[in-house]
Amino acid sequence: MYPCIFPFLQQIVCNGNRCFTVYEFTSNIAFEAALAFCRDKGDNFNLATIFSEEENEIIHGFGDGVIFNLRRSVSTGDFGEYSPSPGTWETQTYFNWDPNGNQGAPGGTEDCAVIWLNSAGKWHDLVCTMELVNRAACLEIKPKENGNGGGGK
Repeated sequence: MYPCIFPFLQQIVCNGNRCFTVYEFTSNIAFEAALAFCRDKGDNFNLATIFSEEENEIIHGFGDGVIFNLRRSVSTGDFGEYSPSPGTWETQTYFNWDPNGNQGAPGGTEDCAVIWLNSAGKWHDLVCTMELVNRAACLEIKPKENGNGGGGK
């Protein structure tokens, strides 16, 4: 189903209850394959969505050439999170497009995004079916602590 995979650097980095792992594949993958791979890891997993500069730095810290969860809505043309729950959409409010291109331009056919090679963490849009990179950022949402201090069940 997927090209041979292994966790890149075998490292998980968390920002609160949002934990990121970048997986490296033996060949390049497209958005849908990366999305399916991350979702297959469990109910709390999805292809990572970047909501802040801090999260962008976490994912970029794994290296360039990483596909993540940013997709243009067919109905509105806005970029946002492609949710694992059918019929839900969250419009993106943080962007880090590369200023040296026509990134995220309305009306284009490049409806997915990647932290591109040698881009200093800047985003580039791409056609969702293109297989241009061999890394995908998965996100696990961990349950929040219940705050009772005792770690009770």
